[in-house]
Amino acid sequence: MADWPKLSNKEMAAIAPLNKDGRPDLYNHVPTRLVTKDEALARGWKHFYLGEVCGYGHKSTWFANNDRMCVDCHRIRKGRLPMGGRGEAEYTSHGKRGSYAQRDPAAKVLGESTIAPLEPDPLEKRFLKAYADKRDFAEAAAEVGKTMADFQARLSYSNRSANRSRSSKNSMGYRTRLR
Repeated sequence: MADWPKLSNKEMAAIAPLNKDGRPDLYNHVPTRLVTKDEALARGWKHFYLGEVCGYGHKSTWFANNDRMCVDCHRIRKGRLPMGGRGEAEYTSHGKRGSYAQRDPAAKVLGESTIAPLEPDPLEKRFLKAYADKRDFAEAAAEVGKTMADFQARLSYSNRSANRSRSSKNSMGYRTRLR
């Protein structure tokens, strides 16, 4: 480890308020400057600060002896508020919690699908009207200026996406179709 110049109490207090040991209190206060892990270990401090966001979205100091956990995660586990004081992560778009949209439990009712049914576009509507009149797939396709293969491809795609919404995973993790 590198030798770090000795800091006066005034210089340490400029980083963060001092605790009862005469060190900057980085557990309860965010420092005013970056404190590397090497510096914290060399000075005998228990925490360091790089301004990074943890996996749960907190931007706080980290433990020098366990750099896998930030101080805010530790404070929350102990039942205390994080340094921000609101009980929320500051940067939730980067964190694991809050980065996913919350599902509305009232939207899922047994037997009802939350996926909107597929609506045919104007070309498909004209084809369906011609098919109802002629009762011949190829003639109806020709009447709207398309080939039979064009509509078969569109129908197979529509059926595939409709079947995907009516499937689920069984206990082994395989996708099965609901009947």
